[in-house]
Amino acid sequence: MFETDRVVLARLGAPSSRTLAQPSDLRAGMCNDLDMRLEASEVPDDVWSWLNANGGAVSTIATVITALVAIGALYAAARDSRERSRPYLAAELVPARNSGSSVAFRIVNYGTTSARDISVTFDPPITATADDNPASNIRLRYERPVAHLSPGQSLGNVWQTFAANGKTSTVPDECAVTLTYRGAHRRTFVDTYQLSLHTVSLESESTASNSQLGAVRRIATSLEALVKKK
Repeated sequence: MFETDRVVLARLGAPSSRTLAQPSDLRAGMCNDLDMRLEASEVPDDVWSWLNANGGAVSTIATVITALVAIGALYAAARDSRERSRPYLAAELVPARNSGSSVAFRIVNYGTTSARDISVTFDPPITATADDNPASNIRLRYERPVAHLSPGQSLGNVWQTFAANGKTSTVPDECAVTLTYRGAHRRTFVDTYQLSLHTVSLESESTASNSQLGAVRRIATSLEALVKKK
């Protein structure tokens, strides 16, 4: 390189051939920089000392936490198993079968095990005594506990009938029914249901003319027409 070139390069801040770094110098610089970074990221001696001194306690705490989590999982699984295997009694009002003017009261066991010593109370209470009053059958049936109710089994009674001259039963339109019963492990359950005659009486459905019920209705209509002609 000519002298004039060195002068120009020096003025521009570019290194001349005399100041170019050698490969060995570059490697040494990189190693020094890496060593400084490693030293900065090293864990202080006091942290290692603390871990060495308290490692047993930390391990014990971790073991206890793991055991507690396992116990909690086992408890939740056992509780879910008990809930799935318990009886579930429900009190409900439904449209009476084969009647378009009556409402039935049912107690159904929707659980997977039998319910025992079933006590049924009504609020307001049912006090009917007349033989022609459907409410009297309900009072007599539940004035003492029911021995048991198997899974899927139900107990039904006519709750109310809508006749031409009005309602035939003295049962209340709104009623709270409380069911108290035991399961297989003598655990006692108490469930309360709010019944509303108004809600059930507004239920509606359609019947196809070609269905079995539709055919029966057509026959009944035809017979009534013949009677009227006579």
